[in-house]
Amino acid sequence: MFPFLIILVLGASYSLTIAPGLTWAHFSADGGDLISAAATGGVPHPSGYPLYLILARGFQLLPVGNLAFRTNLLSAVCTILTALILYIFLLHQLRGRPSAQSASFLAALAYGLAPFVWGQALVTEVYALHGLLLMLCIYVPSLENPRISEWMRGFVFGIAAANHLTAILMFPLLALGSDGKIFGSIPVLLKRGLGVVVGLSLYLLLPVRAYFDPPINWGDASTLDGFFWLISGQIYHQYPFSLSLADVVQRLRAFAGLLLDQFTWLGALLGIYGLIPPPSRRTLIPTLWMGMVFLLFAIFYGSYDSQVNLLPVWLAFAIWLAYGLQDLLGLLPERSKRQTAIAGLLFAAVMLRIPFIFSSVDASGDFRAQDFIE
Repeated sequence: MFPFLIILVLGASYSLTIAPGLTWAHFSADGGDLISAAATGGVPHPSGYPLYLILARGFQLLPVGNLAFRTNLLSAVCTILTALILYIFLLHQLRGRPSAQSASFLAALAYGLAPFVWGQALVTEVYALHGLLLMLCIYVPSLENPRISEWMRGFVFGIAAANHLTAILMFPLLALGSDGKIFGSIPVLLKRGLGVVVGLSLYLLLPVRAYFDPPINWGDASTLDGFFWLISGQIYHQYPFSLSLADVVQRLRAFAGLLLDQFTWLGALLGIYGLIPPPSRRTLIPTLWMGMVFLLFAIFYGSYDSQVNLLPVWLAFAIWLAYGLQDLLGLLPERSKRQTAIAGLLFAAVMLRIPFIFSSVDASGDFRAQDFIE
């Protein structure tokens, strides 16, 4: 029932607020570039986003709406899938603990309805897919299924970086064993490394596309210099660590406000509390790493839209929130009426918050880009 509710609530929320076409809302000024590149076999701005281009083109073939709307749908589907995998992952991690299902469900819903996450689900951008792939980078290595080979574990990290280069920040987690501890098995590392290389090989699609001289062709990746200029994001190299100390302090202060915007005071407190009784080592280390490295990257990256890099932080926080929720619900007898009532009240609180978020994220009436074109 809970997976169905996640799909129903998020699907309804996104369908009522999704942008009907090209939009600049929610930091999606690159939408026109990505839509056009996917539709014409072109190469968008660095780092080229080959995996996104493949998936976006698939959605552009759907027989609904206009080209931009169909591309926007990719973000909505990716965000719903992220919430579903988050729910499954949390169930796996909290198994045997009281209220695992309720805590997992509420945390997954809180993630999908966080204003920033919701906004990214409505527009053409690479970050909804980025969140989905980073969730897989946490989930797949946690599986104890012998059918999941070491090669496949590495491949997930490789395709994540084939969508967005900042996924490279997750690569150190490849050195963790199934118990969450660092291991020194060279054969295992080599197998995972091979999987990473296979995933990254998607970037070889970009020179092929550039060779045919499409109308969108950043850097002309058909040449060796152009290819490395593109995939290295050379035009953005001036942004890291370009801020003054005052700007860094200001961003740290702003982060606290953004955290409250995403999860409210109660959610923020429960998420912080969820870190105090440490989760299993294999959950704590990957999520702490993901949360901290992307927080630092967002703070020290000097672009105006740097907060888009906080999406993995909200994903990690939702996992910690689940632990806080299960501890809260675990104070009551398992399957008791009081526990059910508290879980129901928390669900009602999440649902009642939707109308207050709705107007701030709604892109269904945003025709600014279309008006500009006309």
